[in-house]
Amino acid sequence: MRDIVAYAEIQHKIVKAALVTPTYDEIMEKLGQNTKTEEMKAALAELKKKLEYTPRGRERTLLEEEIDSMRVWTDLILPEDFIGYIVAEATGVNKSEIRNISEEMLLDAAVLAEKGSKRPSEILCADGFWTPFMLSDIDKRSWLALHEYRENHKHSQKQPRMKIGGR
Repeated sequence: MRDIVAYAEIQHKIVKAALVTPTYDEIMEKLGQNTKTEEMKAALAELKKKLEYTPRGRERTLLEEEIDSMRVWTDLILPEDFIGYIVAEATGVNKSEIRNISEEMLLDAAVLAEKGSKRPSEILCADGFWTPFMLSDIDKRSWLALHEYRENHKHSQKQPRMKIGGR
């Protein structure tokens, strides 16, 4: 439970930093007007006070677990899909399609690049967010895929067949 709460806290910090309008605090204020939530927050505050005077041991561990569990229901109440989307956008996970590039796409890009005197990244990465490292990596991986294909098919001079329409 502690790991879950710690992970959720990190996600919420990212969301808090990323949201502009409405702000994280505005969303939480709207969600926090529930009477039950207010009661849980009051109970949570009492448990935290009790924790200050509880010595280490089994009782303290159980109290910490109860506090973590209540925090999930009071402080970390935003839906996971919303949090996941905001965190992915804020950290740049959704800004690049590099994870969607298959070996077959790399091979096709190398063949087209070779025929058109271009770099494979110029063919695959016409738009979107690409760092110089990603573009260089795509070029290297594409040329390597083409080289490996040719090595594996040395006896036939056949070029790899590209699928039309990505199918």
